[in-house]
Amino acid sequence: PTISTAMLISSYFFIKKDYLEYDRYLICTAALFMASKLNNEHKGIEFFVLSYFKLLNKIKGNDTNPPLQNDEKNELITKIINSEMIIFKVMFENE
Repeated sequence: PTISTAMLISSYFFIKKDYLEYDRYLICTAALFMASKLNNEHKGIEFFVLSYFKLLNKIKGNDTNPPLQNDEKNELITKIINSEMIIFKVMFENE
């Protein structure tokens, strides 16, 4: 149910907003984080930060998965939480 919920959240978001204006991987990571909380399958934000970090490295062609530094980790936590707030705003904005 969590993945389905995340798909619905991210699909709804991108119906309302242009996918070229937002990092789709970041929005989908934030949607998955939100969905895990909504479905009471909450994992810590570190799980999603690490998943997003690995995804970014794979997209860049770096399969070695370098270790995540604390400053990078804090920056990604902030990005995911900010993206979560953006999703909430889009979901509840008046048309």
